[in-house]
Amino acid sequence: MWWGVSALSALTLISSTARAQCREDSDLTSFRACLRGSASSCTLPTGTHTVCSSVGTINIVNSSLTAISGGDSDPADTVLQRGDGSLQTIMSLTSAAQGLTIEYLTLDGNRWAFGSPPSGGTQYSTAPNISCLIQSTGYYELNLASATIATVWYVNFINDPVAGLILGGSTYTTSPPAASTVDYSTFGSMDDSAQAARATAMMVEGTHSGAYYNHIYYAGTAGINLNGGNNQIAYGNTLYSNRYEMSDGGQGGDLFIAPGTYAATVAANVIDQNFWFTDSSTGTVNGCPVPADEPQLPYPMEIYGYDNYFYNNEVDAGTIGMTLGQATGDTYNIYISGANPFDGSDAPRYFNDNSWTALFFLGTSYSNGVSGVTLDQIRVCNTGYSSDPSTPYYYSAPFGIGGISFNYTSGTGFTTSVTFGSNYPGNIYSGSTYSFAGPPSSTGSCPSR
Repeated sequence: MWWGVSALSALTLISSTARAQCREDSDLTSFRACLRGSASSCTLPTGTHTVCSSVGTINIVNSSLTAISGGDSDPADTVLQRGDGSLQTIMSLTSAAQGLTIEYLTLDGNRWAFGSPPSGGTQYSTAPNISCLIQSTGYYELNLASATIATVWYVNFINDPVAGLILGGSTYTTSPPAASTVDYSTFGSMDDSAQAARATAMMVEGTHSGAYYNHIYYAGTAGINLNGGNNQIAYGNTLYSNRYEMSDGGQGGDLFIAPGTYAATVAANVIDQNFWFTDSSTGTVNGCPVPADEPQLPYPMEIYGYDNYFYNNEVDAGTIGMTLGQATGDTYNIYISGANPFDGSDAPRYFNDNSWTALFFLGTSYSNGVSGVTLDQIRVCNTGYSSDPSTPYYYSAPFGIGGISFNYTSGTGFTTSVTFGSNYPGNIYSGSTYSFAGPPSSTGSCPSR
């Protein structure tokens, strides 16, 4: 596999400043004091501000604080940068703040500044060298797990040695409507995979928490993880080539809904896996080791939980567009639609260019398969062509090639009117008991990616 010149530069150019003794500037000292005080808002002046482990994580102590802002409206102008490899979290909420907004900042994990990846690309690094940490190491840039209601918007997350954001939300209000959200933020860079999080870009927890209109590039594991909460929302996000380094040791989903998550809504997202995979020829990714088992074939969506809804998502360029369930038996009552009930003018989106299958329902027996699924006017194009091993993204499918694959899927049956584009191969694989309301149509044409 290849990576860009800028990524190689990031791996080899170690900052002499970062190796020097870490010191914080007076603006950051004043900013820390503001977060401990009683002000309703705190602003950090523009510039790059080094955060040192000798002083510690920037703790948001004031529970009545409503706004934390950068010095102007461009997030790139105000940067909080990790100053040494021993600092695990740049900023953390230590009170149960409600109504807090964090805006117009860049959080720079400075992953490459404290040592190169171990030579040969066969080993993980250990702190203070944070270039190739294992996923479970507790490094975060912004930890808002204890938030009741918090908003993160117009914030950039770059060079994260593990994860970017943990967003909690223990409550919500209906009048006015309010819950924790991350909006209009950017994770990583479309132009440089080395600026991405080594593991998960954002983890969304709690009740009614949401991710809206974010851009997420090259995260090492999931771009978005809806993690065990209820009524969470992922709407209008763009995710590109995540699961890139696979720092957790294997393939998985770009957008991940964890087991136990229920009543989630995932709508109007564009998820492009970019045909990414690793095998024995890959070598390293951003200088870090790849999973030993091969091939590793990430997929745009990996879904567990129950009573979850999916509306008009673009799901492109994976081996499988969406996997649902596994051997746990907790994935049921799933609704997948090509319509967007929140925006009737929304452009139609497709399961497009997925080389094996668009949807794969997993299970090892009928007792732990997926049940209670509704497929409503989903659109499938350019899918099921990987039976030809000459294709660059080949996978020998054990359960059949086609648009929808079922393995031990049970329940009362499926109501569906699936639409397939004219160049869809026309194969639906049946591995268990289900029923269609009617045969799929083969009308329409497939869009290009």
